[in-house]
Amino acid sequence: MAAVFGFYYLYRTAQRLQSQPPKPSSYLNEDFKISLEYPSYWLPDFSRGSYKNNPLYFKGIDGFFGIDAIGAAGILSVEDGARWLASSSLKPYGSKPEISTTTVDGEEAALVLPSDDQPPEKNGEAALVIKYPAPISIASNTFSFFMLYGDKNNIDDIASKLKFIGFGQ
Repeated sequence: MAAVFGFYYLYRTAQRLQSQPPKPSSYLNEDFKISLEYPSYWLPDFSRGSYKNNPLYFKGIDGFFGIDAIGAAGILSVEDGARWLASSSLKPYGSKPEISTTTVDGEEAALVLPSDDQPPEKNGEAALVIKYPAPISIASNTFSFFMLYGDKNNIDDIASKLKFIGFGQ
């Protein structure tokens, strides 16, 4: 019975998505100094991490996103950050990920798109490394770069709504 209900739920959700796109939900994280919008039917996944009881990861039937910050030694640019992510020995973006530069909310950014041989468990994950307007401090650590990761089909839409907050802009 539960399997029938689960299938029916997915079927009805897909029907609603096709007939009327849902209104976005807003996500605000004052510690990471960002706000963004995401599909309202995506839910927080606390099993993937939280900070001060704020979820850092959301997922739905058609995508996901998560946030992080980077401040590792030797990362001096968004390109360095993207190369650092892509060059992990685990090859999370495949053997030949595509890295391109862009801007997000007026700040330098580098997009990492996976190659076709990305491990299947990564679910098409892509990543954006974005330079903060100024370094931030989280839990006594300093970070110069914000990281948005999400599925390659939704990351551009989410990034287009991302705003940095609390920098006196």
